[in-house]
Amino acid sequence: MPSATAADGARIRYRLEGSGPVLVLTHGLGGYLDSWGPTVETFRDRYAVLSWDVRGFGGSERRPGTPETWASDLAAVLDEVGADDAAIGGISMGGVISQRFALDSRLVMIENCGHGIPTEQPDRFHAELETFLTQVR
Repeated sequence: MPSATAADGARIRYRLEGSGPVLVLTHGLGGYLDSWGPTVETFRDRYAVLSWDVRGFGGSERRPGTPETWASDLAAVLDEVGADDAAIGGISMGGVISQRFALDSRLVMIENCGHGIPTEQPDRFHAELETFLTQVR
């Protein structure tokens, strides 16, 4: 599986599936990139879905990190895949990383919601994500 090199040299594992506008999915505490399986399947026919392992999780290198470090790691992954823009989101810890990335990149956070993990109510989650993506694209 491919990986990007973070600013401090850490290897950050990612997966990019599908084609179209880039949709980044960041897992929560205790998750990893495969946690997004059903969501990737739902959106990969219309989006290039980028899921990644936050450092210390899944197949990424185990090094200490902070929200600022993790946001920088996400920037390295986006650079690695050549994404100039993307819709970025996450669950739980992944939401914090997405917010930090937005702040560091001087992006505007359009929506931030959380009503449970995608596996608890996948149809509702996917419908809300689809509505949001339609509004911002």
